[in-house]
Amino acid sequence: MPSPLADGQRAQVRARWGNQLRAARLARGLSQAQLAAVVGVSRPAVSEWERGLCAPTDLHRLSIARALHRSARTLFDLTEQSA
Repeated sequence: MPSPLADGQRAQVRARWGNQLRAARLARGLSQAQLAAVVGVSRPAVSEWERGLCAPTDLHRLSIARALHRSARTLFDLTEQSA
């Protein structure tokens, strides 16, 4: 079983994922407000995800992936070279 991430590592993972989310959102030509409307959250929530301050729920992750026309696995996989 993998060891749990330390707080610093968890923040680093959230920041890397936030950068991937922002890049994918911009590639689709969506504003934070537009993505928020599709996912059913506030624009500040999208901003917090992109800045790595917090992470979306699993349900929101699926909605984000659909809105960005990406698979959830691809969008959230931090082992790719995109990180």
